[in-house]
Amino acid sequence: GARRGDKSPEAQPMAEADANMADRGEGAQALPEPSKEEVAEAAKAVEEVQKKMNLQALPIRAYLDQTVVPILLDGMSALVKERPPNPVEWLGTFLLKNNPQAAEPAE
Repeated sequence: GARRGDKSPEAQPMAEADANMADRGEGAQALPEPSKEEVAEAAKAVEEVQKKMNLQALPIRAYLDQTVVPILLDGMSALVKERPPNPVEWLGTFLLKNNPQAAEPAE
């Protein structure tokens, strides 16, 4: 693909467009200052992306320990107390209802 600094023919139109915009001052309009809430939200988003990237780089055991093992242990502890007739289905439902990574709790 065409990247910045790339001298390939595909890269030339983008480089020229960037230079032309800079010459005319386009795209250099003053943006309003972000609110403290927007800054905090952006920082949280960056932190989430970095956490996901760090998780991808972990060894298998560390990845499981940080992502699945805590909720799985909670679920299995609740499972042995409940002892339902359908333990796999019960555990699956428990995991979905208590998923700490879910945007909102499942019903």
